[in-house]
Amino acid sequence: MKKLFLIAMVGLSLALIIVEINFVINDFLIDNLDNSIGNIFGMIVGFCGLFASYKDATWKARNWEDD
Repeated sequence: MKKLFLIAMVGLSLALIIVEINFVINDFLIDNLDNSIGNIFGMIVGFCGLFASYKDATWKARNWEDD
């Protein structure tokens, strides 16, 4: 059950990364960089956080030892 939960977290992290990439593409291509620098840095930090949670969840799913 714990491993199933971790696999679900990996899937959720991947979905959120895809959504974050979609926001970045929309802001850069459609809005033509009309956003402030803070929004761009916020998107970069958000993407890095989502990627870190994805890597953490995949590591836990691979190295999980059932008690």
